[in-house]
Amino acid sequence: MAAISLYDTAPLQETLADLVDFDLINSGAIRLSLGAVDVVSGNFNYFDNNHCDFSAKHVAASGALPPGFAPIEIDGRYYWDGGIVSNTPLQRILGGPELESDLCIFQIDLFSAKGQLPKDLFDVQAREKEIRFSSRTRLNTDQFRKLQTIRMAASRLMAKLPDELKDDPDARLLEKIGNDCAVTMVHLIYRHADYESQSKDYEFSRLSVEEHWKAGHDDVVRTLNHPDWQNRTRPTNGIRVFDLCEKHGVEKKS
Repeated sequence: MAAISLYDTAPLQETLADLVDFDLINSGAIRLSLGAVDVVSGNFNYFDNNHCDFSAKHVAASGALPPGFAPIEIDGRYYWDGGIVSNTPLQRILGGPELESDLCIFQIDLFSAKGQLPKDLFDVQAREKEIRFSSRTRLNTDQFRKLQTIRMAASRLMAKLPDELKDDPDARLLEKIGNDCAVTMVHLIYRHADYESQSKDYEFSRLSVEEHWKAGHDDVVRTLNHPDWQNRTRPTNGIRVFDLCEKHGVEKKS
């Protein structure tokens, strides 16, 4: 795999095997789903501890972003980072029929969908990666809001129906899809520094890593101490999104 990647991730897998309690993960005590893309078929795939036993390979596959990292072989198939298709697939959580309670979701994006018009070919490469790897948060949340509005309406309608209509097939269908769940989502986005270039998805110098760590830490602290977050209320329309990073300064709703 050396011919199609810049880094060897074998040491990473050894570190994961040493530090991560995969027996605990595979016990199912905590649900874990990781996305990856089949390099040959191009299909998106979820590794889920409800359906398979995890190892360090599954984690490495979900983060094998080309060209920096080589694809990871699992059961005869080769996988790249799921971000090639969907960097943070919210639909896995929000779109399924199993939503049964209120959720609080922290979504972390390493690329920002918003940026500047490129000035040269190097800017073009950097901007293309930002758009390609940024999460489709607004699309996902808008679709979920529409779906959840219908679900909430179905739940309210079922409560109003007389008993003689509740056994109607249409009513049973509404009862199946209806719920009164609300979602609060915190959006943490890494806004790149002006000096970063198109190599930022595979440039892992000590200085870069420490800067990224600090940026994430500062955004989390700022968000959790923000009055809008501390004084939040339960969403009434299905979902509410907070983006309280320093450069915005105010809550962004979508």
